[in-house]
Amino acid sequence: MNTTYEQLVQVAPLADIEEVNDKYILSIDMPGMKKEDIRVTLENGNLVVSGKPTFPIQSKELVENFAKEYFRTFSLGNDIDASSIEAQYEFGVVSVTLAKKPQYKPKQIFIQ
Repeated sequence: MNTTYEQLVQVAPLADIEEVNDKYILSIDMPGMKKEDIRVTLENGNLVVSGKPTFPIQSKELVENFAKEYFRTFSLGNDIDASSIEAQYEFGVVSVTLAKKPQYKPKQIFIQ
């Protein structure tokens, strides 16, 4: 069998979005990536999360577990404070914290 595979398979990683008080937490599954190979960018109101491995892909006779290139775009609402976006990578998951603008944060009204 002379079947070889020398390119990446592009996939949209799975993601969870959780709203916690004054922020959103976006968790994106990107297993097998190194932190240095992941990019999180803000482009025209969209959060773009991508990752491409830098290791060389070797030719093999049969490959069933392809190297993956991750790419996913999330449209951000007007309630997001773009200047306070933070990202972390741990155990194969990119966590992006999206703080809400002050006028959109919940405010407790005290009963008098």
